[in-house]
Amino acid sequence: MKENIARWISVLFIISGFCLIVGTAFYAAVIPDVFKWLFIAGGLLTALGAIRFRGFGSAEKLIKSERLRLDAEKQSLEKMKAEIEAQTSQLRKKEKEFMQKLITWHEWMEFPTDLEAEFCFRDPSGAGAISQKDREAAAFLEKQTEIVFDKIRNNGYHEDGVFQSRLLMNDVVNIFESIAAVYLPESENPLMETTIEQFLRAVNRISMQLLVGFEQLPLDIQRYNLKQTYETIRKGLKAYGTYKSAEPYMAYLRPVYYLGRFALGSNPVTLGAGWAAGELFKEGGKMLSSHFSNRYALGLIHDVVYIIGNEAAEIYATGYHHRTALWIYGAELTELVHRFPVSRESLQAALKEIGSLTLRNEYDRLFFYRALASRKSAGPKNPRYQTMLNFEERQNVADRLEQFRSRFIYGDPKTLRNWRIGVEDRLGVRLRVSESESEYNGGSLTEIEDDGLFCLAGFLMEKKNVNPEQLPALLSGAQIAEAMDESRKRAAIEKIVGEPPMIFDYPDYEISDNRINAFISDIMRFSVRLFPRDDQGYAVVADLLRYFRQNKEKSRFKEMNRMFSDFLAEQLAPESPVKTEKYPAACALLKLLNPGEKPVFVYDEVAVESGDTPVPINNDGWGLRLMGTSKRLVLAKIPVKTDGDSGADGEILWTGGEDVRMEPVKGLLSDKYIIHGGTWGRHECFSDETLLRIIVSCGVMNLSSNYFQALESAVNHGRPRRDQSLSG
Repeated sequence: MKENIARWISVLFIISGFCLIVGTAFYAAVIPDVFKWLFIAGGLLTALGAIRFRGFGSAEKLIKSERLRLDAEKQSLEKMKAEIEAQTSQLRKKEKEFMQKLITWHEWMEFPTDLEAEFCFRDPSGAGAISQKDREAAAFLEKQTEIVFDKIRNNGYHEDGVFQSRLLMNDVVNIFESIAAVYLPESENPLMETTIEQFLRAVNRISMQLLVGFEQLPLDIQRYNLKQTYETIRKGLKAYGTYKSAEPYMAYLRPVYYLGRFALGSNPVTLGAGWAAGELFKEGGKMLSSHFSNRYALGLIHDVVYIIGNEAAEIYATGYHHRTALWIYGAELTELVHRFPVSRESLQAALKEIGSLTLRNEYDRLFFYRALASRKSAGPKNPRYQTMLNFEERQNVADRLEQFRSRFIYGDPKTLRNWRIGVEDRLGVRLRVSESESEYNGGSLTEIEDDGLFCLAGFLMEKKNVNPEQLPALLSGAQIAEAMDESRKRAAIEKIVGEPPMIFDYPDYEISDNRINAFISDIMRFSVRLFPRDDQGYAVVADLLRYFRQNKEKSRFKEMNRMFSDFLAEQLAPESPVKTEKYPAACALLKLLNPGEKPVFVYDEVAVESGDTPVPINNDGWGLRLMGTSKRLVLAKIPVKTDGDSGADGEILWTGGEDVRMEPVKGLLSDKYIIHGGTWGRHECFSDETLLRIIVSCGVMNLSSNYFQALESAVNHGRPRRDQSLSG
């Protein structure tokens, strides 16, 4: 700064001297004496300025100044470089840690994807069809295990006494192709329909699980070469003779707890043999012998086939690992622990439960462990459990959840109610609740009774197409309304008519509530008495019984069968020759009725002839019935066995109207009528409809004079009439 000031002073001197010299020269001719001294002073100033400027502007001084400046900047840059290198080193370290965590995540954190998307992955027919394919895949793997077992035992992978690895690899490829064909039957080459990512992930999971399987053996077999490994396993399998005779050992040889305890910190080197020996000692030591490693080889082969097959299924049907009752139970268990305060005892019990599950993929066990340890939910939000699992499996899941909750979980009624509602929605099964916890039901007695009527109205509107105006007459006679006083019943029905339900739902009854039986009885009665009459009523009743955990399906179905017989008998006129029909005949006849049509009479001594030749329509368990309704005559082929299937429907062979005529025929022991006219339907036994005729016989035991009265009245009046006496 001082140097710059000095320079500017020198420059000022030079400029001042220059101005004096120029000015003096300009005025010297006019006043030479006055400006002579000014001229001299200007020169001196200019010389002085030049001397000073020359001293400050020397090259050496400038270079030295610049060098000093550059050195200072260089030191600053070196300092910045050191700081950047330190930061880069930290970033590399963090990147390495991140990559290690990413690798760990890929290896151990195989999180389930959204199950809602999984079921639509490749199969548009939905979860039910995929679950059926899952069962086909599991059955194939069981069969393939036996095939591999027999091949190894019988040297099926040898050629000229030498082990051929390519034969074994061919079977591995065959497992992949067969599993792929289950899920993609339309594909000519399903192996080519997987992505690189899916394939590499599957290979990674298979490799890790196989290593764990090998470590379970009490030998260092994972360090053997392929030939040594094969020979060791073959020696073990030969000790058993056949796969079926060795199958009972599977429960003790499969790695049920291995990875579970491994995830909790057990020694992976000694755990396999130690745990297996402990389990075998529990069985009295009867399986602990010199052939211990041989026996354990059997479980290994079983697991190898299943690991490969399960991963193949996961490629072609995403979510295959999760579509099992045990996986769903594990997911629901983590949700239960997540929702409520956890203790050391409850956490240990939950970890033990997860460790005891036989899952399709051991990565899922680790996922559940991490969820439990961090108090997170596994996200069981899939409402399609009901299509994935049958009723017994869903009930088993509910039973295990109830047992665990009653022993280890305590919480406020509101939290308990929210958890219970979620589980019931997903499983389609009602959970049992003790009386002390019944308050979490969430509604008063009046609200629950109204809820029963509301749900019954939903059934009538959705399943029976009843209009809101028809609801009061139907609901007022329901069994669930009998306990209600008239004013409250009327108010509840008026509220339902004002805001009618659009869909059918289950009432919020506890499992021990006696109103469940009344509600189911109302469903059964309306299923029988209201159109349409189909197997939907049986399905609804079955779902209700399963939802409320009532093992009364057989007795309830028998009760519903009697309702069909009683309702038909109630509808028939006194003149009807057949007074009652047993199930399934009564059900089949009622199913043939059109809306607004009522049965009037039924004849069971009926045959069909073509000319004078009987037509063999009746089969074993089936019979012919001539039914007169309020609108027409119907000849039907119906199931008549009392143990018949509820799904058996009748078939209308002939329909008669005003063109029907009758021809009486007298017999020695019985009379009969021949019916002509009407319209014949298609049947494999019918050839020439013009020759077909219906024969209605009286029968030896039916010699009453009015046996044919109902039929005669129907033909004479053009159609049967239920609203007046048939003799009129």
